[in-house]
Amino acid sequence: MNKKIIYLIILILLLAGIGFYFYNERKPSQSEQTSSSALDKILTLEIKRTDLTQEQIARYQEEFAKDKKIILTAPDTFNLAAFINVGTIKKIVGDFEGARDAWEYASLKSPKNSVSFFNLGLLYAEDLKDNQKAEANYLKCLENSKGESGNEQYYRGVVDFYTYFYPAQISEVEKILLAALQEERYQNSQDLMALLATYYQNNGQKEKAIEYWQKILIINPDNEGAKNELEELK
Repeated sequence: MNKKIIYLIILILLLAGIGFYFYNERKPSQSEQTSSSALDKILTLEIKRTDLTQEQIARYQEEFAKDKKIILTAPDTFNLAAFINVGTIKKIVGDFEGARDAWEYASLKSPKNSVSFFNLGLLYAEDLKDNQKAEANYLKCLENSKGESGNEQYYRGVVDFYTYFYPAQISEVEKILLAALQEERYQNSQDLMALLATYYQNNGQKEKAIEYWQKILIINPDNEGAKNELEELK
């Protein structure tokens, strides 16, 4: 075969190979395509409630657009607050699955945050009717929120969950609160003691309820709520 023809064939094959290489370099992976598609869905607002006024709808659309702009303006920087707000607006307008997607995306991108997990716990309990997923998210929230200032509010939410949505597992309340009170940061938490005292009171364990109301009064003798509960128990 003529040497020029051989060289030409080799050159064509090399160019084809290089072209194929750069094509594959530029082509998004399946996971990237999936992630982009999921994000597009999250950043689309669907009004599902039929009882909202046009004024309310316009306000939510405006708020949603602001958070969407924040997210898209800096796509390489994850903004947890913006995704939390996106999920909140979706929940308000009745798009519960959309709220779930936004908060689960936030949980995936920021696995150590507490807010998205708490919101998912409430959403699964109240709206999506899945107590097992609600419980898993609530517990993850408690784990992530250790050391956060004022996180007793999460414990109140968890107690309400077991009390009103998952009474079959109500005994978990005692375990969770007793474990928390063993930690140094919560040893004198009047909020957690009150939650535990109320749990015992509601479940007929009078002596234990009295014990914890009295512990509160040792820490704070002026706690009127504890005084009133003790009066009712005696």
